[in-house]
Order: sequence, then structure tokens, then C-alpha cells
Amino acid sequence: MQASAFDSGIPPVDTNVARRLDDTAADRPNQVAIAVPTGRARLGLDRPYRNCSFSELATRTTVLADGFRQLGMGPGQRIVLAVPFGDEFITLVFALLKAGVSLVLVDPGMGRRNLIACLEAAQPHGFVAVPKAQLIRRALSHRFPKARYNVTCWSGKPLWPSTSLASLERLGSAAASLPVREPDDPAAIIFTTGSTGPPKGVLYTHATFNHQI
Repeated sequence: MQASAFDSGIPPVDTNVARRLDDTAADRPNQVAIAVPTGRARLGLDRPYRNCSFSELATRTTVLADGFRQLGMGPGQRIVLAVPFGDEFITLVFALLKAGVSLVLVDPGMGRRNLIACLEAAQPHGFVAVPKAQLIRRALSHRFPKARYNVTCWSGKPLWPSTSLASLERLGSAAASLPVREPDDPAAIIFTTGSTGPPKGVLYTHATFNHQI
């Protein structure tokens, strides 16, 4: 049997694909990472944007990752991310990967029945989701018996007792020590749309994403 890096006393190399964000932040901290339009262009004026630098994105994702860890999320868990694509989605992808969990991503365009069947098949340990998705999860809790770690992405008044992103950011630290991920560790389970047959979940490791990059 081949000795592992731990057996040999050699610390493992962290191949978490989310670390590439931190590397970029170290090289180009002030460069714009995400630009979100905040209004329409007017005659003679540029369209206004809210910008987030690589340094800001790297820091916030580490703080959130530590918050997720303190909530109980970590390696070996599958967490559904059900948030519309945008700056928050990008932030949460990196934060959850840094926390060491395996993301579960499903295209909502596949229809409600296929969507619920795919989520049930993934046997998630929790949901990071908008209120509508959390309501479905609560109503169908018998189909997600392992889903103990749930965070609602909502800035308004909570509809029920729930952990919010804001509360996790208050818990988290930018100096937190986060779990090391090795190449074959799972990073995400992504379900196909089902346009050519039943939707299927495809496992992506950290090595898969690093090779794609």
C-alpha cells in the first residue's frame, strides 16, 4: 500500500480549485472581479456598475466559508446551491468550495418534477438557497432527510427561523484555517438538463476543474 502524504510527514498540497481566487487576489488585488449593473445607461453617460475587486471577493468568500464551517458544513457533505446566477451565486460557489463541501447544482429549467427527483437522488446534507427553494425543501422534508444545514439567501425579514448569510458573515473570519482538498476530492455534482434523456448527475473533482482551467 502506498503511503499517503500524511503518513510520510509531507503536508498535502491544497488543490482546492477555489484557491485560484486567492492566488489571483494576491497578484491583482485591485482588479475588478465582478461588475454588476445598477441601472440603465443614460444619454451621454456610461451605465453605472457596482464593482467588486478580487481582494474583496477573496476576503468575503473566506469569511463565508468559515461561517459555513462553524454552522457544521464541511468535507464529505453535499450542499445544494439554489440561487439565481449573479454576483451572489459566484461568491457562494467559491465560499462553499473553500468550506470543503461538494456543491450540488441543478438547472431549474428541467421542470419541477425532474428538479425534485435530482435533488432527492443527491441526498444533500443542506441547502443554501433563496426562500422559494427553502419553502419547497421544508414542504418536502421527508425527501431530504439528511438536509440539516440550511441557509436562506434573503435580505428581508425572515419568513421562519433561519440561518442567514449575514449571520454567517458575522461568525466568520478572514484569517480562518480552511480544509485542504486533494485532487480526487469531490467538488461538485452537476445535473444535466435532461434535454436528450433523463437528467443525470455528473461528479466533478477538484482535479477536473483545475484541468479545465
